[in-house]
Amino acid sequence: MSESIKKYWFLIGLLLVFVVTVADASETVSSIGRWLKMHRGPDAVIVLIFFFSGLILNVRQIRSGMMDIRVIIAALIIIFLVAPLVGMLFGTFPIDTGKNAIVSGGASVGIILLLVFSFHAILLATAAILIGCLKLGKGRRESVIFMGGQKTLPLSIILQVSLFPQFGLALVVCVLHHMVHLLMDGYLVGRLRA
Repeated sequence: MSESIKKYWFLIGLLLVFVVTVADASETVSSIGRWLKMHRGPDAVIVLIFFFSGLILNVRQIRSGMMDIRVIIAALIIIFLVAPLVGMLFGTFPIDTGKNAIVSGGASVGIILLLVFSFHAILLATAAILIGCLKLGKGRRESVIFMGGQKTLPLSIILQVSLFPQFGLALVVCVLHHMVHLLMDGYLVGRLRA
C-alpha cells in the first residue's frame, strides 16, 4: 500500500481534489479554488509539483545525468531549436483557433491529430539522428528521446488556461499532443527493450 501511494501520489492527489470538489455541495472548495486562481495559485502549484518531484529523486542519478553533457546537449537542441522551429512551421497552417472551434469543429480534431503526430515524429526523428551522430548507446539514447520529446500535460494546460484563454482550440492541441506522445513513446519503449 505504501509503495503504491509513493508511486502514484500525484494521481491520487488529483483524484482526491476532484472528488472533494464535486462532492462539496456548498461550493466552498470551488470558491477557494477560484480565489487561489486569482492569487497566483497555478504558479505555486507548478513550483510545488517540481519541488516535491525533486524530493524523491536519487542524488546519484541526478549527478550522473548532469555529467552526461552529450545527452543534455542533444535534448536541449530538440527542446530549444527543433521544437520551436517545427512549431513555428506548423503555426502557419490555417486552423480556426477560436472558442467555437472546440464545439463545432470535429474536423479540426482530425487535423490536430495529424499535426501532433507529425510534430512528435519530427522530434523523434531528430532524436534518432542526434543519437546516431553522438553514438549514444542503450540507456543513454532513451534519455534523449524522452527528454527531448515529452512535455508535461498539466503544465501545458495551466499555462494555456492562464495565459491564452482566448485560444480555445489550443487546449485541445495540448491534450491530444500529450496523448499522441504517450502512445508513440509507449510503442518506442517496447521496441527499445528488444
